[in-house]
Amino acid sequence: DATVDFKKISNAYRTGKPLSVDIDYKLFADHMTSQVQEEKKGTAVIAKDLYYNQFDDVEILHDKSVAVVADNSKKLLILQPVKQGKKDKTLPIDIDSILKWYKSITYKKIDNKHSEYSLWLKKGNIEKVIVEFNTTNYLVEKLVIYYKEPLPESGQDKTPPRIEIKYVNHLFAQKKSAGVSVRKFFT
Repeated sequence: DATVDFKKISNAYRTGKPLSVDIDYKLFADHMTSQVQEEKKGTAVIAKDLYYNQFDDVEILHDKSVAVVADNSKKLLILQPVKQGKKDKTLPIDIDSILKWYKSITYKKIDNKHSEYSLWLKKGNIEKVIVEFNTTNYLVEKLVIYYKEPLPESGQDKTPPRIEIKYVNHLFAQKKSAGVSVRKFFT
């Protein structure tokens, strides 16, 4: 049951336990190619009132009141208030609401600990999303996003791209904030 599984996935990220995860992001020029156009590796830390994400020289940090984006190579720092009601998370799609917008869905059991859902969406700029998750802890291990149109902001302007994101080394940190705070940027 997709509704039950997606609720479990959503709840897995809301346990209150700090979570640290390594992320491997790959952009492909179209839906079928195996040649990577762009690849980034990063990390994310999620705690009760904190979200931290780092890819290459760019770091993003949200706590309950402030959002900070730091581009270390460009020596650029952006500070803004956090929009109320926004759920900060490591997943680029809203797991809580994606089931509202699908036109068809399929389920596939990969092995004893892994399953996936493929969702074809009705609205928006995403055609299809594949969500692979661990059936033991309900953490997402892979997302594949198929876009309907090109994404010029990512250098992709001819064909609708595909993005694959792998989440590995899910670690529950011992410290409440996993050693990350706004003090890294401001005192």
